[in-house]
Amino acid sequence: MTITGDVVFLDTETTGLDCYDRVWEVAAIRRDMAGRESKLHIQVQHAGSPPPKFREDYDRRFDRSGALPHTAAASALTEFLSGRPHIVGVNPAFDAQMLERLYVDAWVSEAPPWHYHLIDLPAVTIGVLLAHGHEVELPYRSDDLAARVGAPTREEDGTPRYARHTAMGDVLWARDWFDALSLTAWAASEE
Repeated sequence: MTITGDVVFLDTETTGLDCYDRVWEVAAIRRDMAGRESKLHIQVQHAGSPPPKFREDYDRRFDRSGALPHTAAASALTEFLSGRPHIVGVNPAFDAQMLERLYVDAWVSEAPPWHYHLIDLPAVTIGVLLAHGHEVELPYRSDDLAARVGAPTREEDGTPRYARHTAMGDVLWARDWFDALSLTAWAASEE
């Protein structure tokens, strides 16, 4: 698989999944056509906190003193995403929607700086698997799909490969998953 434009592997951590919830962490890795990568990792000031099942991680990692106000966070994102790169992720529509809310909170009236066509890794993976004659059981787990194309989330001994449900951990996983889809060796190993 060859991509002829910049891509940004992106993930957000939020206070929840509802319309009133907000972004508190954003991580992204931008890869240009030459393969060079740059990173962005910010925390954002916000109201509210995550539901109890995510609260311990949030309390441990969120740094109020280093969190950016909405306007500064939106400005950093706009600069990082200049040139309208394609966002790549695991359900990037959710992340894009949450970032649009951040832009509204920051009183940004321009269109979002990313390209409106998002690259959703589970959807791409399902297409690749089906094209190679593999069965896909619904509903699926993203971890299982990623593992089937060579981007498992756990080592053979069961230890995690990524700090999952952290913005940067999920970005690293998305990048590796995308790269695994670029290889063809996985298809032969599944036969």
